[in-house]
Amino acid sequence: MKREKDKVRQAPLGWRATLALTAALVLVGCATGPQDSGAPAPSSDSPAVASGPQPPQVVNRSTLPNLTLTGVDGYGEYTSLALKISYDIDARGVWQPAADQEPMLNEGHDLANDFRCMAHGAGYNQRTVWFPDTGIFVRGAQLRSLADARGADRPLVVLSEGDNGSLSVAGPKARELEYGYVPCVGRQRVDVGHRASGYVKPGDRLQLRPAGRNARPVTLTVPRTMRPYVILDFAGRPARALVPANMVLLSIDWPNRRAVAQYQVTVAMQPQVARAAWMITLPDPGAVQDRSAVDINREVERYLDTCPSASKPMDPCANPHGQLPPLLRPAPASRSVKDV
Repeated sequence: MKREKDKVRQAPLGWRATLALTAALVLVGCATGPQDSGAPAPSSDSPAVASGPQPPQVVNRSTLPNLTLTGVDGYGEYTSLALKISYDIDARGVWQPAADQEPMLNEGHDLANDFRCMAHGAGYNQRTVWFPDTGIFVRGAQLRSLADARGADRPLVVLSEGDNGSLSVAGPKARELEYGYVPCVGRQRVDVGHRASGYVKPGDRLQLRPAGRNARPVTLTVPRTMRPYVILDFAGRPARALVPANMVLLSIDWPNRRAVAQYQVTVAMQPQVARAAWMITLPDPGAVQDRSAVDINREVERYLDTCPSASKPMDPCANPHGQLPPLLRPAPASRSVKDV
């Protein structure tokens, strides 16, 4: 939902509903990192360009819950790729991939349940095709502050009540255009939410004050490893793009020591993307014996750090003109290479 300053309006269909909810893309599993993390080379036989823009074929090499939507709005026509990672938080505050991953919305979702908190969270949050910030919701604790990896404070704005039990920023701190969230932590609805200024990044620190008179503040650090990203291969041209996924929603269930992050990549329908592959960087590069995989992983992480954050749909690095490091470029067509 978009909220205009001091006035709520119903968002256009392109913002709120999927125009193409791709079936059979919700793959749930426990991810300990892909066996072939990095940037695999594309097939030498590039697919031909279809008549008119088409959503890309989506390959999920992460084994995590994912969803593909198509958005049409004032920014243009684009594909929105979403993915979730659920974490268990141990006694040291370290986030580890959970055995029970929170599912994504699927094609059987009833739109009448959009604003309910269900096993997949809120359907509404997953049918918004683009978010410009991270919405944060915490159960069993208060979010006191957000800081970057160097310790510098990052602004947080409290969300106010909106339509159908959704929350968004209102009042003098609201921007001209605000986006709404349904405040779900899994099946549980919470009363308070915050919006970060921009996206929560790897290495960012959240300070929580758990419920209870004698509870001490807790600092949680967003993992730097297991970063989701998407490899794009373009139709009819030997070009490739690597796009970092932005964290658009973060829910923390402190009593159950659990966090769920929802990520997003947006891709223009033109130039035509033939394939989009979800990937995850290595969870622990030091434990990998394949040095070539470690080298590729290092180059991936370095490159992702150079990509600017999206300020509108169509991520800046989601185009065929970026200069990838040699290790990440497509192999020449004459070579026999592994398909994505």
